Amino acid sequence: MPPHGGNPDLTDTEIGRAIAYMVNQSGGDWIEPVSKFDSVVERSGAEVVQAYCARCHQSGAAGAPRIGDRVAWIPRVKQGFELLVRSAIKGHGAMPSRGDATNLTDSEIRAAIAYMVSTDSATTTRSPRELIGAPTRNGYGIDAAQEYASLVTWLRSFWTRIWGNPKPGS
Repeated sequence: MPPHGGNPDLTDTEIGRAIAYMVNQSGGDWIEPVSKFDSVVERSGAEVVQAYCARCHQSGAAGAPRIGDRVAWIPRVKQGFELLVRSAIKGHGAMPSRGDATNLTDSEIRAAIAYMVSTDSATTTRSPRELIGAPTRNGYGIDAAQEYASLVTWLRSFWTRIWGNPKPGS
């Protein structure tokens, strides 16, 4: 095979994408490389959840914690948010690596998990800032924000890092 597949105009990224495509068509699970010079538009946590995660996390299939079920998510988050993200990336139990969506970036997976932890439902029209500000009550009548105050504070700071500081009055 000639260098660059016989086309010297191909970039290393284009060759990497072609290789990832061939491997994935053969049953592999490679993530397509991205050029350092391309501006990648990342999908929001809500977009990723709607497109990929909701099929299991909406109904709780195979023991998946349901979207917005803080009681189910809090023990997982307490073990460490990055551990939770790593489990989603590598796969855990019945969940395949990356939720079987190889085109998701690590930061998209991180945003999707944060969205599922703090969202009341997958079809909400409220902004993430609104969701953080008003914790819901769990089935036992205990305010989750009071029960897990330090975790909620950490989640709020995490959301602020992702979406920036809220504008006054929002």
